[in-house]
Amino acid sequence: MTSQTTEFLLFADTDLLQLVLEHCDIRDLMTFAATSTTNAKRVQWYLKHHLDVVCTSFFPTSDHLTGILSACDAVVSGSAALHMVLPASACDWPWSDLDIYVPHHSYT
Repeated sequence: MTSQTTEFLLFADTDLLQLVLEHCDIRDLMTFAATSTTNAKRVQWYLKHHLDVVCTSFFPTSDHLTGILSACDAVVSGSAALHMVLPASACDWPWSDLDIYVPHHSYT
């Protein structure tokens, strides 16, 4: 019998991990992340990687976007946001814009 802490070797390869996780919605990802600290790190890596992919058309790095969102208390909406929370198979449209919403209190 194998130890419960033995790694699932498929997920040691980030390309294979990405192929599996891109078919999950955000709820599946959070459920998987809750199974272990290792899987939480895998999901965190995947979401950061996916955010980098989505941001490349608009910002040099995802850190630029997250810095702006944090500084302005803003959120991303629209097709780019849906690409982050839906599985790849549910997103059959290209994202061409990045909608950022800033609360009214951030203007003052």
